[in-house]
Amino acid sequence: MSLQAAPEALPPRPDTTGSVWPWATWELHETLAVAMAPFGVALVATIAVLSSGAQASGWIVVLTLVQQLALGLGTWWWVRVHTGTVTGLGLRHGGSRGRDIGAGVAAGLGAVVASGLVIQITQQLTGTTEIANPLEAAGEAWVLPNALLALALAPVCEEIAFRGFLFGGLRRRMRFVWAALASGILFGLIHGDPVRMPGLTLAGFILAAVYERRKTLRASMSAHATINVIAVLGYLSLR
Repeated sequence: MSLQAAPEALPPRPDTTGSVWPWATWELHETLAVAMAPFGVALVATIAVLSSGAQASGWIVVLTLVQQLALGLGTWWWVRVHTGTVTGLGLRHGGSRGRDIGAGVAAGLGAVVASGLVIQITQQLTGTTEIANPLEAAGEAWVLPNALLALALAPVCEEIAFRGFLFGGLRRRMRFVWAALASGILFGLIHGDPVRMPGLTLAGFILAAVYERRKTLRASMSAHATINVIAVLGYLSLR
C-alpha cells in the first residue's frame, strides 16, 4: 500500500508573512480616485495635444506612453508615499520564483484561448468581420513603437494598476468574483474596442485569478506578458 504525498501548499511570502490577504490597505474612496487618476492625466494630455493643432497620429503613441506611466509609476508612487511600502501591491522582495512565472505563463495561454473564443462569439453576434489592428492605430510608421509599449510597459504598468491596486483595493470589501469582474471590466474598457471588450474583460478576470492564487504580481505580469507576446505576433503576422 502506497501513501500519496499531500499537495504542496503555496509558500508564504517572505515580506508579508503574518499579514492577511488581501494586503491592500487603502480605503474604497482612495481606490476609486487613484484608479481613475491616470485616465484624467491622459485626458488632459490629449486635450493639450489636440488644442495645439498637432497631428494626432504620432501623438497617439506618446499619449499611450503617458497613460501607461501614469498607471504604473503613478500608482506605485502613490502607494509608496501613503503606505511606506509597495508590498500591498503584490510587489514582494526577493528573487523570482519559477512557479510564479510558470503559473503566469500557463494562465496567459489559457486567457488567450478563452478570450479569443469570446471575441469570436462577439464578432458573430455583432456581425463584425474584421477587428482593427491596434498596432496600426497611429499609422504604419508607429507599429514598432506600439508593439514595444505592449511588450515592455503594459504587462508591468497595467498589472500594478488593475491587479495590484484596483483589484487589491476592491478585494478587501468584496468576494473574489466581484472584485475580479469589476477590475476586469475597467481593464477591458481602457482598450477602447467594443468588439474586443468582452474578451479582454475575461482576460482581466483570469489575470486577477492568477494573482489571487499566487499572491504576487510576478505571476499576473508573466500572464499578461504571455498574452501580449502572442497578440503582437498575431497582429504582425496579419499585416
